[in-house]
Amino acid sequence: MRAALILVTLPLFGCALFHTAPGDAAADSGTGMDAGDTGASPVDCGHIGPYLQCDETCDPCGEDGSYCGPAYEICRPYPVDNPSDGCHLVRDPDPELRGSALTYCENELICALHPTLSQDSQFTGLCVDPDYCREARDRGVDTGCVYSDFSEFVEGPPTGDPCPADEASPMAPLCGEGCGTDVCSWPIEPGSSWAATSCIGLSEERGVGVCVFYADQPCERAWPSVIEEFIDGCNRDLGTPCACLAKRNEDGTLWDRAWPIVEQSCRLYASLYPDDFACVGADWVPLE
Repeated sequence: MRAALILVTLPLFGCALFHTAPGDAAADSGTGMDAGDTGASPVDCGHIGPYLQCDETCDPCGEDGSYCGPAYEICRPYPVDNPSDGCHLVRDPDPELRGSALTYCENELICALHPTLSQDSQFTGLCVDPDYCREARDRGVDTGCVYSDFSEFVEGPPTGDPCPADEASPMAPLCGEGCGTDVCSWPIEPGSSWAATSCIGLSEERGVGVCVFYADQPCERAWPSVIEEFIDGCNRDLGTPCACLAKRNEDGTLWDRAWPIVEQSCRLYASLYPDDFACVGADWVPLE
């Protein structure tokens, strides 16, 4: 039932995003299969992108502490200590999901969703190499890869978009091909809640993204007081103004959720793609 539900709640993708087949593999719960548990010896099951492939009939995982994530049919590290391995997206509007984290993937990684791991307006996925998205689709793996704006990953972001990296704040760098490597991986300091780990904005039409803060509390139009607290905290802790980067709908209206970000990079990124993004404050009005 969940697989059918997510297909209904993803109208932007069409029915081709997930290749749902009878007898779906069990959801990737994190407990996984281990070659040591089954008595199987390590075997070569091939690769999907850069990852070892696995399923219930072929499991090469376990030698390096990994487990078979059956939802994605690849070996994954276990336990998962890095929260940036996962992505969490929320579609508007859904008042019961207010305050849910909006997290995407580091650098050029893409969010792979599986229908059994998401429901209603809330989507949880795994951050993967783009080659996984291409090969998994060709092999009929029951996943769909999406960008931070829910648009479908097909071939990958375009190359050649200018990346004025030197104009961005070092606390919110530009990301994507041509902008450097691992630019979204920095923490402010060990243990700090300020870390720009999500590269958002890339799409089939946009070759440059921007690193936004990992946010347990995203910017929300309905909660201006929370945005003001975020901006005040940003000024206090980082010594720089912050704002919210909001995605535009096709008619120019703004999403009700946005990403918290250093204002300098927010303004810069909105200027690169003015038809797609706006930099807003607590009043949800684009900054002048």
